[in-house]
Amino acid sequence: AKTFTVLSSVNELNILDNEGSSPYSADPNHSDHKFSFTYNMTAALANNVEVNNVSAFNDMTVNADSRGQQYKPSVAVAKNGDYVVVWEDDKDNNGKYQVYARGFYKGGCEKFPVKTVNIDPGGQQLKPRVGMAEDGSFVVVWEDDRDNNGYYQVRAARFTSMGVKKSLDFTVNTNANKQQLKPDIAMGPNGNFVVAWEDDSNGATGVYQVF
Repeated sequence: AKTFTVLSSVNELNILDNEGSSPYSADPNHSDHKFSFTYNMTAALANNVEVNNVSAFNDMTVNADSRGQQYKPSVAVAKNGDYVVVWEDDKDNNGKYQVYARGFYKGGCEKFPVKTVNIDPGGQQLKPRVGMAEDGSFVVVWEDDRDNNGYYQVRAARFTSMGVKKSLDFTVNTNANKQQLKPDIAMGPNGNFVVAWEDDSNGATGVYQVF
């Protein structure tokens, strides 16, 4: 086996073997010097640590844009440890919130970048919740007042594990009368899911049922 010595200066880096010669060609165009690598520079890597043999990482900022307000996050985790975070986001600080999502691998590296969950940016989109299947596909539900009339519907959107939308947004509640608020979601390993919410559609203002 050979040992190597690295000699560095301001303008060059030389690697010498134990016989004092370089194992690499002096010609910079030689194939010895032709190599490449790829690296995801979209986000800083989290610092992995081991706690009781469980992979973990230090605190990290989930939202990529720190302008405005980011509220009410929700997280869902797949069987392999990958996870998705969703939240209310008002990065343009106009008082109107959208629902955003970002995906991560279990070690904290980005799986897919920040994306807007709701298709229609009108009005308010609030209180998102997320459910995830065993394969990492997920569904997001939220309060939606896209026509800005003060009455909320429960809307949902379906995604693949890589954050690709599987269908158009759809309304969960069948009766649009009055208010439908504070949705929550539970998802089985196979992707089947149930949504529950507070519902004031019976016409008695301020009297809610759980649907």
